[in-house]
Amino acid sequence: ARRARPPPTNMPSLKVEIVMCNVKKIDTKAYGIEKPDCTCTVGIEGTEQSFTTRTERGLDPQWEQTATFEVANPSKDRLWGKFFMNNNTLQIGDQQFFNLDKLVTGKPTFKGIIVPGGKVDLMVTAVDFGTEDKETTLDDMNFMNLSDGEEGGMMMSDSDDDEEEEAAPEEAAAPAAATDDASTVKRP
Repeated sequence: ARRARPPPTNMPSLKVEIVMCNVKKIDTKAYGIEKPDCTCTVGIEGTEQSFTTRTERGLDPQWEQTATFEVANPSKDRLWGKFFMNNNTLQIGDQQFFNLDKLVTGKPTFKGIIVPGGKVDLMVTAVDFGTEDKETTLDDMNFMNLSDGEEGGMMMSDSDDDEEEEAAPEEAAAPAAATDDASTVKRP
């Protein structure tokens, strides 16, 4: 007969895969970097837990290294990340923080550490904490939803057109040369 597994006694855990980085647009001369190499360090804020990738030469290394961290309070704890060059001696960009409270249990979520000249790609997974996964539809994501015209969508603002229509009569009679297409100018 199979034995029931005892309930876990450890804290919730967070799996972080440091996938790769691409900083090909960095100005290496401005930072005094002669032979570019990249390193990334991630950890849990307020703890001693951290993980540093191996140092890779070039401006677009593929690390694909994974670290697992214990998370005492997923609603308050944050993941942090830093990016280094010059054999892990020169931090490039700011330390960045990521909240853990919106992660979906068991679902890898993309996070990016933005650095001058590029970014570091992370895949973050709440192993045994987080929200329940619900089926996400395109409507839930508001992906390319241009039909509703709500604020924050991808539609162009009409505010410039409104101002032109409300302009003084002298401005309304502007010469046709002021537009790209004379057929769009309405003459009184």
